[in-house]
Amino acid sequence: TTPPVLIKVAATDRSASVANAATTTVADHVIEATSTYARTKQRELKQEVAHMDESIADLEQQQSTAMRAAAGARGADQTSWTVLLGIISRDLADARRQQSETRAQMSLTNELEMPRVLERAHAVKNATAARGPRVTVSALLGLILGCALALVVRRPRTDADA
Repeated sequence: TTPPVLIKVAATDRSASVANAATTTVADHVIEATSTYARTKQRELKQEVAHMDESIADLEQQQSTAMRAAAGARGADQTSWTVLLGIISRDLADARRQQSETRAQMSLTNELEMPRVLERAHAVKNATAARGPRVTVSALLGLILGCALALVVRRPRTDADA
């Protein structure tokens, strides 16, 4: 499976829509580049299912012919046709089971192995950049107020402290 990839693009407020479009384009290229294995596997599984469809149709035709022949046969011929009909029925059941398993593999390949965009690009304001100056001013004001309070509350010195 393809690991999750996070793509971030920095932009100014005015170019947010351009950044979204650029991020989406980059994501599409990443998906195209990383999906070669999954697309090849999906194509091969589709070909296998198509081949199985043909095999199942042939087996169904053989089964129909064998049923008509068994119904008209007598004695040993009827036994031979019945045995042949059993073999064809078994082969037909195996082909249908294998076709079902291959379709399940196709579904798993599509759901688990095929890379895809989980979330389209959207603009997000960088809160730390906008908050930076306010945090600095607040910290400076807190330092000044703390020093002033320390000077005001400063306890007088006694002889025991010296």
